[in-house]
Amino acid sequence: MFDYFKLFLKKLLPKQMKKVLVKMHLELKNFKFWLILQLLKDRAFIKSLTQVIIANKYGIRKFVNIEFINTKYPEKMQYIFKQQTPLFYSPPKFNSLKCENNRLTKVNDHHNYVGILNDTVITGGSNLIILDSQNVLYDLKKYDLNHRFKYNDEGLIFYKKDFCLIKNKDSNTSFKAAIFMGGNFSWNYYHLLYEILIKFEQIDALNLDSNIPILVDKICFEVPQYFELFAILNKKERKLIPLQKSEQYRINKLYYFSSPNFIPPNFINENDIRPEDILFDINSLEYLRNNLRPHSSKKVFPKRLYISRSKASGRRQFNELDVFKILEKYDFETILPENYSIPDQISMFSNAEYIVGGSGAAFTNLIYCKKNCKVIIFAKNELSFSGFSTISSFVGNELIYFTEEKYSKDLNIHAPFIIDTIKFDKFLTEWISL
Repeated sequence: MFDYFKLFLKKLLPKQMKKVLVKMHLELKNFKFWLILQLLKDRAFIKSLTQVIIANKYGIRKFVNIEFINTKYPEKMQYIFKQQTPLFYSPPKFNSLKCENNRLTKVNDHHNYVGILNDTVITGGSNLIILDSQNVLYDLKKYDLNHRFKYNDEGLIFYKKDFCLIKNKDSNTSFKAAIFMGGNFSWNYYHLLYEILIKFEQIDALNLDSNIPILVDKICFEVPQYFELFAILNKKERKLIPLQKSEQYRINKLYYFSSPNFIPPNFINENDIRPEDILFDINSLEYLRNNLRPHSSKKVFPKRLYISRSKASGRRQFNELDVFKILEKYDFETILPENYSIPDQISMFSNAEYIVGGSGAAFTNLIYCKKNCKVIIFAKNELSFSGFSTISSFVGNELIYFTEEKYSKDLNIHAPFIIDTIKFDKFLTEWISL
């Protein structure tokens, strides 16, 4: 606009005024910079500006639990199922041939529930349920009383203690009624099976209207084995609707099922992982075992399996070629479970007598194993991670973690490591002869 004003003045004023105009222009620019600097020094202005930006693009919400909603906003939700469920864990054993079946240890009961939430917003790839302009429901966060876990979630930009920052998005898609079966780790086989798919137990038990669709993260349509699992457990063949990652959806009547198992997404301090951090409802494990094992393909697989990580991510890498040379002497055969259908994986694990491999999601399949199957999992250090040992104890397996010999202060569960093949060879000889 100033340029038009300058051209206008040029026509009215003599040429000698050109220098004056240039000077005026520079002074105006200097004034604008000065004004901006003054505003930036004004804390009240900055606070107001920040609030405007946040109000338009972001929202601050408080984490609340279901009891808070039920008490303070009874019009927002209603229970259709509620019970206290005992939870269990079994600590792992390391490099020991005295592998008695670890006893399952009971801890405090868990508040397991199903509720109907009115007028809420969900996000693809997220556990977050946006209730209103003030509150969000996030079960795991509220159960973490000692603030020991780290939450990576598509719905969270930032969080601290009881508050979080989320994006304000227009929900272009809405549903009158739907069952929510998404989650922040739906792409991971372990979390998908033990946190999300397990909810079919309550869906079936409540005998809900079969016309109510299920909202599922899109990744579950893209991985054939995940879709197979849904096909097996979705007995009433409810319509499955994919959720786009990070997209928000408004639901008028949301059927929300708490997870019966407590599985943290990540740990703030990996040097302080405890067996009781991961807890299972034994009935939920029994449900999965009873409902999935009958779908075995009945194909014949080796009874001595080596679960290779050759096509897995770069995490938890170790000298597996050297390790397998030892295993070959004992007639072990390499298997990549991800190359097989779920019915084949069920058959593969349910018939195995010995299973060895590096720690990873493939050991989710321990739920299919027969009693007294013997299992070795390679790991860097003696971490008290009970995610597999509890499942193994429930089934009746003998699970041992074989770890790197050298001690490291870095207990990162995803760090690379080296297995001493001489010691492993000796260990394997005794282990198989027992």
